Amino acid sequence: MNPYFAFIDESGVLQKDPNQPFFALGMLLIEDTSTLFHEITLLKRQASTATGDSRKAFEFKFKEITYRSRPFYERLIDTACSGSIEVKVRVLDKSRISSEGKKYIDIWESYNRYIGNMIEESVQGSSQCIVVADYLTRPRHSDKYLERELKRLPQVVNAMMLESHASVMIQLIDVLVGCVIYQFRQRSKPQAMFDMQKRRISDYLAERMERDTLAEPFAIQRPIPFEVRMLEP
Repeated sequence: MNPYFAFIDESGVLQKDPNQPFFALGMLLIEDTSTLFHEITLLKRQASTATGDSRKAFEFKFKEITYRSRPFYERLIDTACSGSIEVKVRVLDKSRISSEGKKYIDIWESYNRYIGNMIEESVQGSSQCIVVADYLTRPRHSDKYLERELKRLPQVVNAMMLESHASVMIQLIDVLVGCVIYQFRQRSKPQAMFDMQKRRISDYLAERMERDTLAEPFAIQRPIPFEVRMLEP
């Protein structure tokens, strides 16, 4: 059996921030990227033409959903739901962290640990994976590189970090994780005003997953294997 590709992205920050009460990690597992890669690349070109922003290259990012681009995000979700992928999301409710905040080096170590645990839980048996994670700056005072830490795991054949604009797969998991954490935010502050376009996309994903909400632990197999679990602080 060929190793999986594990595309990983995060949403939110681990630092104490009253405006970001949740942190989430997402992992997209896929064995053969060819079909899905070409479908998303074509969709990305169509979105770029339709939105007409010549100032920068179009990139699928949950935080940049607009009225004009929203239909393409819905098509992105449809494309993902027809692919041979598995999605794992881990959500941390930062209100459960009792300390007044951690040093950045501790946050980096927590980030490494959370990713390692997610891989150990998700890639089981004799299966292995090649990790491609969204780039995150390593603090100067830490001697730990994410790639080297992950390669210590028996499940990991190799690992690298990559800027999201260079990988449509990282962009896809960015959108899926963004939908999940957005609904957690909505549930925690039901009276707050939320962006309508982001709300519609997160609701669209919930509808495709045949769920009333994404803001709770669950595991389904159709239309694709999709799992949400809570992280322990």
